[in-house]
Amino acid sequence: MNALTLIALLPPELLSLVFVYLVREHFEVEAARVLATHSSHLNPSPPPNAWIKISHVCRDWRTTALATPRLWSYIMITDNFPVKQFLARSKQAPLSVLAKFGPRFQDLFARVLLEFTRLQILRIICPPWSIATVCENISGVAPLLETIDIHGTNSYGYDAHPSAFLPHFLPNRLPRLRTLHVSNIRFAWDNPIFTATLTKLVISGLGYTSSRHHLGSFDIFLDALERMSSLQILNLYQGVIPSPPSHFRRKVALPSLASLKLVVAADNSYRLLEHVMLPTATRYQIIGAEGAIRIEDLVVALRNHFSDPTPLRALCLRRDYAGNSRLKGWRDAPNPVAQSSNNILPRAVDLELRLLIDAPLLTSLLRGPGILSNVSVLEVRMRGRDW
Repeated sequence: MNALTLIALLPPELLSLVFVYLVREHFEVEAARVLATHSSHLNPSPPPNAWIKISHVCRDWRTTALATPRLWSYIMITDNFPVKQFLARSKQAPLSVLAKFGPRFQDLFARVLLEFTRLQILRIICPPWSIATVCENISGVAPLLETIDIHGTNSYGYDAHPSAFLPHFLPNRLPRLRTLHVSNIRFAWDNPIFTATLTKLVISGLGYTSSRHHLGSFDIFLDALERMSSLQILNLYQGVIPSPPSHFRRKVALPSLASLKLVVAADNSYRLLEHVMLPTATRYQIIGAEGAIRIEDLVVALRNHFSDPTPLRALCLRRDYAGNSRLKGWRDAPNPVAQSSNNILPRAVDLELRLLIDAPLLTSLLRGPGILSNVSVLEVRMRGRDW
């Protein structure tokens, strides 16, 4: 490159930071794409190591790239990815790994796991029945590991397979684990991987199993929540919460929780709200999945979370032609005059309900006492006749 150009004046230290930012961004975008489309048939994306072209621009840029181990620490175990070369060039830098596990990649994945102590981010996509094979090679302590994503691919008929189960990881092997995402993998709530260090937990399904006995009791589920007292984000999807027994009174506190998302159905999983004590600033998102939901019970479960001194002050209600209702609530009432007439309530939502309910139930929700008693600003957007 011409030494007189402005970009050539950047010192190597600053240039390496720019390179690392570029590669990290590329890794996150590619990981999100792979996780979202691993079971779909979409047009192929650019090669996962396409960013390497920056080292081909000129001699100085190549020298800087080769002298930056962090640049080579983002590894994707997919087709045509030079895993061994990246491991060598990354030296002792913390590793971020995205692995689509399969017979072709088994040896490469085993090679990466030899560097288990260097792992910082580990994302695995695999058939549910191979999860035990994936994890049996994991040994030792990972003092840097902060994020684990384990996603089972969409595969039917594995309910009876003994390997389709999330193995146990002892907390002392993962002392810095902060984020855990499990999808389409069976598990038990007494698994020690649900450790006190977690700040974000996402459980997005059990795959295609209809049985939930392996989860354990509701009491064991509350034990796990109590152990994870540092949680800030908790997302639980349909079917992962055991049903609470009748007249069950136990409550647990999650003093750091900022966001709670529940995808609920007729399994009464929204009754979790009756058994947790949360900060007054917690934001709630509740989505009704398939099955009938007793809206009256849901309102009762929410009532204690939006009573004095932090009730809902503003409300936006939308309903479309298909009968889908969306309710958004805010603890602070905005000044409608100061807002755009097309969007009075644009701020972060404290409560969001997305439910498929008929007009009479919606009317009873609005008329009845409960979480809406203190609303002073109401915006209504309806479609169809029934409103």
